[in-house]
Order: sequence, then C-alpha cells, then structure tokens
Amino acid sequence: MEIEIFRRQRGSSGQWKSHARPLIKLEIPRGQFVVFKNAMTMMGFKHNEAVMFGFNKKKQYGYIFKEEPEDDSYYLRDSGKNYARFTSKDLMLHACEVFGIKDVKSAYFVLDTEPNEKGMYRFVYES
Repeated sequence: MEIEIFRRQRGSSGQWKSHARPLIKLEIPRGQFVVFKNAMTMMGFKHNEAVMFGFNKKKQYGYIFKEEPEDDSYYLRDSGKNYARFTSKDLMLHACEVFGIKDVKSAYFVLDTEPNEKGMYRFVYES
C-alpha cells in the first residue's frame, strides 16, 4: 500500500520568520506597520514616540527616524506584545509603489544595524 502525505500549508510565511534580525512588517491591505521589539531597542525607540519615513524610489530603500511630535507624525504604539505598531493606508500605498510590492498580504523590511550620519535607519524590502 502506497501512502501519500499531504501537509497543511500556511498562508503567511511571516509566522516562521526569525525575529532575531531587526524587521519592520507591513500588513496589506490594512496598512498596519509593525516594528518588532529588537528593532525598537536597536533604534532606541519607545512607546508613543513620533517617527517619520523617507524613501528613495530609484534605489528602492527607505529610512525611518525619530522626530519631534508634529501633526503629521506617526506614533509607535506599544501592543503589549513584542512589537509596536501604527496604521496608515497612505504610507502603505506609497511603500508598495516605491518597493514594487504586489499580490502579498504582508511585506518585511530589514533594517541596517547602524544609522547614517543624520541618525536615520535605512531599510530594504525582503521579498
């Protein structure tokens, strides 16, 4: 008798991602940005701090950095778990355009471990 085994496949590869590296996750189409605890610690970010993003569409990378709170700031909210998050569909659409993200439910970005001379941390899309 020949047996064929069929394994269940999960819809998200993120469940198996190692969070030992500094990562940012973008949940599509909700527009929720998740900054994992090790990335927050590395960058020195805390609950309720204002952050801003910058992008280089030509080279396909982005920057995240702390800023003084303003009306247009994004605020990292501690989830009570091992990450902080905020939601912005406008930022999600812009990030998808810059990085050419299509047909996925979540996207992961890897952060550089050191900031540049302006104190901004660069991140790149991990496909």
